[in-house]
Amino acid sequence: KKEIYNEIFVTSFSKLHIEDASNVDDYINILASFFEKDVQMAKLFSIELANEGNNLSETTLRILSKTIKKLISLLDESVNPIFIQTVVMSVLTTYLNTLQLRNKVSNIVCINEELSSIKESLCEMVGCYLKGKK
Repeated sequence: KKEIYNEIFVTSFSKLHIEDASNVDDYINILASFFEKDVQMAKLFSIELANEGNNLSETTLRILSKTIKKLISLLDESVNPIFIQTVVMSVLTTYLNTLQLRNKVSNIVCINEELSSIKESLCEMVGCYLKGKK
């Protein structure tokens, strides 16, 4: 069971072309598109985060680590990449994991948020943080 579970992560994250990111906005947009194309992976990823990665093999962790490695290469040394990674992944996966709940609430309070709006807000927020660190 664990091997199949890990193979799902390896197969999915092997399709993530995070190396194409030339800046933090690209990084956010590539991750957003990746999770948007595979909403179930956003759910599995969140479950695995909550479980401290206990079901993931070292091979799987190495493949997943390409995201943080790329982010480190895009950031100034004064910026904590784990903080940025946590913010980006949390916002994207929470957004995609709560689609049905937000639709129910949106009907009550009459708001509608699209992923593109969330991506723009995330890029703006991270951008402001990074400018403040300079």
